[in-house]
Amino acid sequence: MWKFLLVLLITISSCISGCGREEDAAIEITMVHGWGGTFQSHEVMREIYAEFEQENPDIKMRYISYSDSSIAVEQAKDMLAVGTIPDIVSTNGFSGYVEYASKAGVLMNLMPYIEDDVEWKAQIHPEVFSAWVSEQKELYTIPDVLEVSGYWYNEAYLEKAGIESIPTTWMEFVEMVEHLHKETTVFALEEDQKMNSLFWALLAGGMEGDLSSELNLAALQEAQDRLTELMRYADEAENIEEARERFANGETALFFSGVWEADELEKGKQSEYLKFANYPTYDGKSLSFVSASSGYAVAKQIDPRKQDACLRFLKYMSREDVQKKIAFQSCQVPVNPRIQVEEIREHQKLFGEALQTALSADIKIPTMESIWNTAQKEWLETLSEEY
Repeated sequence: MWKFLLVLLITISSCISGCGREEDAAIEITMVHGWGGTFQSHEVMREIYAEFEQENPDIKMRYISYSDSSIAVEQAKDMLAVGTIPDIVSTNGFSGYVEYASKAGVLMNLMPYIEDDVEWKAQIHPEVFSAWVSEQKELYTIPDVLEVSGYWYNEAYLEKAGIESIPTTWMEFVEMVEHLHKETTVFALEEDQKMNSLFWALLAGGMEGDLSSELNLAALQEAQDRLTELMRYADEAENIEEARERFANGETALFFSGVWEADELEKGKQSEYLKFANYPTYDGKSLSFVSASSGYAVAKQIDPRKQDACLRFLKYMSREDVQKKIAFQSCQVPVNPRIQVEEIREHQKLFGEALQTALSADIKIPTMESIWNTAQKEWLETLSEEY
């Protein structure tokens, strides 16, 4: 009898111990991201992710890392196609995954959890809700930064060409390019810059009202003509890294990209001459991209511990101290509206000045990626084959 009681006691003890170990085990979250490169901003983001795990020892993050966000998003779409859904995907402005996964019904609607957390909601820029909350009150993505862009110029080349002020109209811009062409290669462009930066700015500057509505054919023709004109002065770049490096080293006079480039441009040979400008329009108003682009997309979770872990990660990324680290150390525009431009300028002068310029634009528009679906973007991209 005593042997039976001993075996029973050992069995109960083992069960309790095993159950305890299962409950105490860290919950694993799989995240796909494009911060696997060697740039400082990539290192900063990986460090921030690591600090989240240090603060949350009950969560184990399993990263699937790529050096480019566009590649990361395509890989996440491939995973979804075969039924392997990552818990979190960092789309970093490439909205194709959000469109694809939300239609498949596999993403978590974040809005109810944000509405239930007043503090968290206050840490998210209103532009996020304007851009991504549907009529059904569904929110399937939340960024940790805003996407803010215009173009960079080398002030020394403008002075040498006798250009005293930044163009305010596209006609003046073309004239500036013609003058710069006499001094140096004006700009190097890769495909994404051509369509999502230069062409989109040309098109948006001639349209009125909702940019996601039916295209203004007159504006489209004007944008095509102006792009054709400008492409005569462009060198082809294999990728954005080549375009950036040539500009930073003084080989080109203009560079079409965002304020975040300040982080790398400050390291170049020409850093003291580099300035940021807003795009011109056809009627003389200034234009910049200020966009709450797509960010993290979270898969629906059956396990309540996984759901909690994913939500804790999103809250962490919008927290004020984390957002300051993103801004001060990687030159990305914080999504938390409590962080002011003046504070950013104190830590990052070139980045802060560029951001201040972009926010002062007369017209602020979202990126093409933020408001156009895949079919619209693919149709527009076929136009680039003409140039």
